Amino acid sequence: MFKPLKNKLRSIFTLLALPATILACQPDVIQENPDIPVRGISVSPLQLTLEAGQSAWINLTVVPPDATDPSVTWKTDNAAVATVSDGTVQALLPGKASITAISNDGGFR
Repeated sequence: MFKPLKNKLRSIFTLLALPATILACQPDVIQENPDIPVRGISVSPLQLTLEAGQSAWINLTVVPPDATDPSVTWKTDNAAVATVSDGTVQALLPGKASITAISNDGGFR
């Protein structure tokens, strides 16, 4: 007489334990890597002296180094004197020119 009751208790226990097991086995939600914003940029050297026809490369550092969009836009304020492309400055004529790097994320200079 106790045997059927024992089997029923075992079945009830199994049913109650099953949802807890399923909840514990649900997969974690995996988020894609969040955007990492640019917090600043720096260049070196800060000054260059070039003769017409010479070129030099400006080193750019983006902070943090693993920023999602580390790209910059290079500009010159006097394209007749010097041009810039991807950090390479080309002196064209005697004179002064300011070269600026501007981060596309955040507009840092």
